[in-house]
Amino acid sequence: MPKDRLDVAFRYALSKPNIACTVIGMATHEELQQNLHRAKTFAALSQSEHSEPLSLGKQMAGQWGSHLGPVV
Repeated sequence: MPKDRLDVAFRYALSKPNIACTVIGMATHEELQQNLHRAKTFAALSQSEHSEPLSLGKQMAGQWGSHLGPVV
């Protein structure tokens, strides 16, 4: 995930309806602190904001290859 899109990715993951739990990985203490801040200031994505992460996800999935399943 491009670093400049981490905020929208975090918000997207937590904005999905009918999702009870989301696992968001972190590798460093700094990433933990950033995600704590994101959680404390969380605001769900608006309908108009949903298209950006979907488009980016499809683009990235296409680059990763088929081992993660088909891109729909």
